[in-house]
Amino acid sequence: MDQDQKLKEITDKEHIAQIVRAIDQKRHGWYMPIQGTPIPKIKLLLYNDEEYKGSFGIGVDFFETNRRGGFDAKPATDEEIQTFLDTIGVDKKRLYRGFGELDPQLPPPERAFPPKKDGK
Repeated sequence: MDQDQKLKEITDKEHIAQIVRAIDQKRHGWYMPIQGTPIPKIKLLLYNDEEYKGSFGIGVDFFETNRRGGFDAKPATDEEIQTFLDTIGVDKKRLYRGFGELDPQLPPPERAFPPKKDGK
């Protein structure tokens, strides 16, 4: 997702495994920021088949994750961000668009999180 616009859906198992390895390499150093959770510009919504598992977000200088309702973040170097963006195939310029600035070449915004079981 680029903010709330869908960039693409990744279904290739080999590509998914590569992304999971890249995320797993970032397991340490997470914390709950005192100022609140930073809002990422690029976000991966992670599923196991149809079951929503959480998200992994990228900002200009941080990574953010949401799993089981808990948000955590960690600082990231320019190199770490570029490497991860290369892994998922996203251009870094997307990190510098203003919040709410729509990309006319993408589908209209979607809900950032899947609906709950009651449909809300």
